[in-house]
Amino acid sequence: MTLIQTWVHTPLAQAIGWTLVHSLWEGAVVALVLAAALWAFRSSRARYAAACLAMLVMLAGFGFTFARLMPRGSHVATIAMPAALLLPAGFDEPKGLVQR
Repeated sequence: MTLIQTWVHTPLAQAIGWTLVHSLWEGAVVALVLAAALWAFRSSRARYAAACLAMLVMLAGFGFTFARLMPRGSHVATIAMPAALLLPAGFDEPKGLVQR
């Protein structure tokens, strides 16, 4: 298995995938609320503030959804990678290092 195939089956990858799926409908809801606010407000400052707030709500919603979907007790670095993927070909450990 390649590194990407191994990573796809981790809880982190699944949480990211489902978060992206949920962000679609969350974004649609925020866009509808923003459209109503832009229709109601005539002041450019109020419209700008509503748009900025909508962007912040989208970002917070993404983070909240990701936090809820990430399994408890799982760590980000859960991929077991072979040393061959980490070190370049022909790389040997440095010799002459003093270990204390």
